[in-house]
Amino acid sequence: MIDNSSYIFKGIMLTLCGALITFFPGVIAWIFYIIGAVIIVGSAFTFFGSLGEGEGGSMFFGCLVGAAIGFGVMALPRFVTVQIPLIAGIVFTIVGVMRLIKTYGKNYNGNKAVSTASGILLLLAGIFFMLNPFKVSKIVRIILGIFMIGSGIFDFVVAHFITERNNNSQPSVIDVDVNSVSDSSDE
Repeated sequence: MIDNSSYIFKGIMLTLCGALITFFPGVIAWIFYIIGAVIIVGSAFTFFGSLGEGEGGSMFFGCLVGAAIGFGVMALPRFVTVQIPLIAGIVFTIVGVMRLIKTYGKNYNGNKAVSTASGILLLLAGIFFMLNPFKVSKIVRIILGIFMIGSGIFDFVVAHFITERNNNSQPSVIDVDVNSVSDSSDE
């Protein structure tokens, strides 16, 4: 019999995280702020704890690095919201322009209409990403959340089918006699 508890757990986690990402975008930023604050406070406690042991000077640099990492974690939501769509927009624009240049170059043997259309679409998507990074990050966040919810639902379906299979399966019993072996499921 197969255990379906891991599928149920993954389904619950994916569905909850997907719903949080899709419908409550501020929760993600708060999670980063809390994690960053924990890192900063932990670094401070480590430093102050090491002062009593006479190791304060040697721990000072490490605690400063820990605090910097904490502040970096707190800045991640702003970076992800603006910079990643901006970088993606630059990449899409460059790829679109390169595709158009390649399409109308001397040695191109492919379908020029399809290559031109995809190059123009990449170019337009890149420009849109660069001009509207907040809208793009919102759209990507919603799509990611919906994908996570769908993956969670899929895990619930898999768990259901495992339960059905476990309930309907009959174990095969083998009767062993001194002179013969017979499978009781054949009878």
